[in-house]
Amino acid sequence: MISEQDKTRVLMASDIVEVIEDFVPLKKAGQNFKGLCPFHNEKTPSFTVSPAKQIYHCFGCSESGGVINFLMTHEHLSYPEAVRQLAQRYNIEIEEKEYTAEEKEARGKAESFSLILKMAADWFTDQFNNSEKGKAIAQSYVKERGINSPMVEKFSLGYCPDDGRMLAEHAKAKGYDQGFLEELGLVKDSPRGAYDVYRGRLIFPIRDLGGKIIAFGARALKSGQQPKYINSPEHLIYNKSRTLYALHEARKSAAKNDNVFVVEGYTDVIALHQAGVENVVATCGTSVTEDHIARLRHITKNVTVVFDGDVAGQKAALRTVKNILRVGLNARVISLPEGEDPDTIAKSLSSHDLQVFLEESQKDFLQFIVQTQLEAAGNDPVKKSEVSKTIIETVSEIPDNVKRAFYIQEVARVLKVAEPTVAKEISKVRIKTTYRDRGEREVIEQELAPAEGKQAFKKIDLADSDEQERDIIRLLLFHGNRPYDYEGENEAGEIVKAQCTFADFIFDELSYNGINFQDPLYDRVLTAIQKQYFSNNKIEPTMLAQSEDIELAKCCAAILSTEIIVSENWKKKYQIAIRKEEERPQVLMESSMNRLKLKAVLHNRKLLKEKLRNSPSIEDQESILGKIHTLDQVKRELSNYFGTTVF
Repeated sequence: MISEQDKTRVLMASDIVEVIEDFVPLKKAGQNFKGLCPFHNEKTPSFTVSPAKQIYHCFGCSESGGVINFLMTHEHLSYPEAVRQLAQRYNIEIEEKEYTAEEKEARGKAESFSLILKMAADWFTDQFNNSEKGKAIAQSYVKERGINSPMVEKFSLGYCPDDGRMLAEHAKAKGYDQGFLEELGLVKDSPRGAYDVYRGRLIFPIRDLGGKIIAFGARALKSGQQPKYINSPEHLIYNKSRTLYALHEARKSAAKNDNVFVVEGYTDVIALHQAGVENVVATCGTSVTEDHIARLRHITKNVTVVFDGDVAGQKAALRTVKNILRVGLNARVISLPEGEDPDTIAKSLSSHDLQVFLEESQKDFLQFIVQTQLEAAGNDPVKKSEVSKTIIETVSEIPDNVKRAFYIQEVARVLKVAEPTVAKEISKVRIKTTYRDRGEREVIEQELAPAEGKQAFKKIDLADSDEQERDIIRLLLFHGNRPYDYEGENEAGEIVKAQCTFADFIFDELSYNGINFQDPLYDRVLTAIQKQYFSNNKIEPTMLAQSEDIELAKCCAAILSTEIIVSENWKKKYQIAIRKEEERPQVLMESSMNRLKLKAVLHNRKLLKEKLRNSPSIEDQESILGKIHTLDQVKRELSNYFGTTVF
């Protein structure tokens, strides 16, 4: 355990420019430093380091963070490993100690879960290595599957005896909370007492990126035992849709090779590692999600999907390809021969031949669709049309305009269709997807439409609340500690001038209006800012950009790196004096808050209308209509604000 005090000491001593210059040549550029980005190939420097804010940001690939995040991403370290490396560099002694019983309790439920999972993993490993049944059953199975001892140790394979209650009794003797064991899926309660869920199974510990055990997969060892696999349920520190098996073990190889293979099973991963292919991961009993792929984004830009060659495998591969493209990565596919899987392929080829097979079998996603579907369609116009639709829908997922343009050219060539036609169809799909994802845009634009004969307000883009939420986060990070002047009532009901901070005002407004952030990441950032502010009476943006929550840290760093600057040429062209952001934060804050309020009002009004349609009671209808009337008044006030105010 590294204490918060030690983390702060390390961060205060660290110089981000000094650390990054060990890996990237930097040149002074005004108040900042610039260099070629180490996270993507570029010829013109777009990688900027701010010594004042102690953050970095690439305007080419959007990588952001603080000094700890840089070491984690570039050197593929866990958060504690990065802190230790910095401490060693700056000769700072950090004290790492075991938790006392009181500290265990103080760390809360998440820490208790981690301790229980570590205890269970150690116990499973001991049973595998030392128990009679472990040797006779689990070790025999592993040998039969061709898994050698180094792989057993590398992946910490374990065994849960089929006696039924051994883990439950071991945990009870150690004083662990049975309720927590049940939440973690390790035991279940019964009238005769708790029993082991994984009894008679081979255990695969599942780790997070830092190497900490967060869950288990368990395979049946007896013939006919069902289900074949049991996986841990989701809990406080484990989310299946964001966790990849063996990502901790694969990260360095994936970065070195700039590619990661995604396979279906735990044993597939182990077999490939044993054959020398270490840049491979698998999901934990689920299909591949967009969140899974997002976990790979800071390690590599290339993802190769390895699936069975049957129809089901091809469909699964295509779903995964779409998620890969949606995240902005490059997608390739290996379609295995019928009856083969990565495990059997790895065992049948030498290490060199396996590398050659994997390299030569990889197909760009478009080539994969053409070979598996378009060629099979032959000259059938209906089938060709269906495949064309699949290709267009898949290419439409590419967010990068330039890359998508190149694929449009290739699709036009492959389908023998005019390029403008392909571009138009892809544009249609993207527009349709955008409206589907944004959901309420149509409703809101209808709400803001002027009555017949009345002047239209300036159009306000309220398509999604995440931009308004980002604006609020931005204001808190840049101006949260600044004084804010306002008028309020005293106890006698008199209007008086008062002062608070921007942060106080924003927090009060959000609470009073019942506004909750919809974007999960921005909601986490807001919570972290509030926690810091209420603990220290101030917001420290640079510390937030060094958070152990990597996504949160990157988000804060990205926002801090993008100050709004108006072009001098623009000022000269229009002969307009534009005030800098720091000279008008109050106007910006009021505008951002009102945009967020308007979005909330329209959302709540929509919900009330739906409730009104489904309400049979006249009393309920009158109550709902009253609430809608109140919201309409607020909506008019806010709409008038945006119709008459220019900033």
